[in-house]
Amino acid sequence: MNITLHAGAGAEIRGVDLRSLDDDGFAKLRAAFAEHGLLFFRDQALSEADHIALAERFGPINVNRFFAAHPTRPQIAMVTKEPDQIANIGGGWHTDHSYDEEPALGSILIARELPPVGGETWFVSMYRAFDALSDSLKSTLMGLRAVHSAGMCSAHGQPIVRTRVRPPGGSAMRRRPMRCAIRCTRWSFAIRCLVVRPFT
Repeated sequence: MNITLHAGAGAEIRGVDLRSLDDDGFAKLRAAFAEHGLLFFRDQALSEADHIALAERFGPINVNRFFAAHPTRPQIAMVTKEPDQIANIGGGWHTDHSYDEEPALGSILIARELPPVGGETWFVSMYRAFDALSDSLKSTLMGLRAVHSAGMCSAHGQPIVRTRVRPPGGSAMRRRPMRCAIRCTRWSFAIRCLVVRPFT
């Protein structure tokens, strides 16, 4: 198993077949995920059954309730874009499942069909983003709490977010488009990061 760090986020792993990882190999994979938060794999040949089996090694599958399910494998959410569609799914910066009380550990994305050009998925490390902030801004953000909800709707093309922001010494309720910054945890130890959503 060869691990190459990416400058912006995550790491690429080569020399591994995700279909046939033994327990020791999976333990190394899990440790790499805990360390880097995002892993890339090339030249894999995972079937839908392999996809599900890999996910279940990490824990129970958090089935996405907003995407169409695979016709025969309901644990898999289908993220599709046809040639005549202008808008794509998840085109803006977002954090998956930030609206859930207990967010999913992660997502396993498999590209089944790609266009000749385009179709990229971009990632950024919000842990590094938080670390790069000034100490004063970090302190300000750590004093705020945000409520994310998947139940809000849009108005005039702008997402409407109901947030309860509690600054030290007071409380307020606001209803407006916003980006949120909260604390999150990864695995069994806490790491501060930003969670940014143009909608929640």
